[in-house]
Amino acid sequence: MLCALKAQIDWGECTNPPPTAKEYRTVMGGCVAARLASSLSVEAVHTQHCILAGMTAPQSKQAFLALVQSWPLHRASVFEAVQSYTSQWPGALWLAVDQSGLHLLEPRTRNVLASCHYSDIVNYTPSLSSLMVVTGAAGRKASKYIFTTSQVSGVLVESHETIRSRYSSPQNSPQVPALKCVAQAPQIAQLIRDYTRVLAARKTEAAAAHRKKPASASRPTSILYKAPPPTLHC
Repeated sequence: MLCALKAQIDWGECTNPPPTAKEYRTVMGGCVAARLASSLSVEAVHTQHCILAGMTAPQSKQAFLALVQSWPLHRASVFEAVQSYTSQWPGALWLAVDQSGLHLLEPRTRNVLASCHYSDIVNYTPSLSSLMVVTGAAGRKASKYIFTTSQVSGVLVESHETIRSRYSSPQNSPQVPALKCVAQAPQIAQLIRDYTRVLAARKTEAAAAHRKKPASASRPTSILYKAPPPTLHC
């Protein structure tokens, strides 16, 4: 459906004139990963495209974004990692980092195996090829996890300003990250650091705003309260 919506945005109705197979392949290659595009048929995309008849370009864009954003981790930065800590998880994983915390996924799927909020992270230490994360909520025993990552590879690098913009307004168009060759573990640690700084700043701002709020505005009137009698003027 994602490819069909993109076709509706680019060309409008499927019969005006009908896109060629090559054009559909171009759209499919731009919407999904190459391994998924190769398994899709042009006929299936064309059929779904025709179902969207009558949908305007703005409506198609809105539906396209809604479909992308239906996955909670659509804004996450995803890294390949390997773990040997527990047999409950596969050895090869995807480690996703977003504004809420860390998430472990089965490779090449959207299936989330486990998540950890930033408030539960006690410590984290990166090296060139691994990342150690220590977790432990209040009153719980701390757990240590070590993830082996690629030492140097091309990853999407996001600036601190890009991360900050995600919290300012969800309507803002995200900036395009730059592609650089960096060690993945330090990059993951930097993302964790930036996200936690933004969360801490927002928490501080909220606390300051709460302190400035007049006490009377937050205190409801008691049902036993009686208004004073009116003043008589002679």
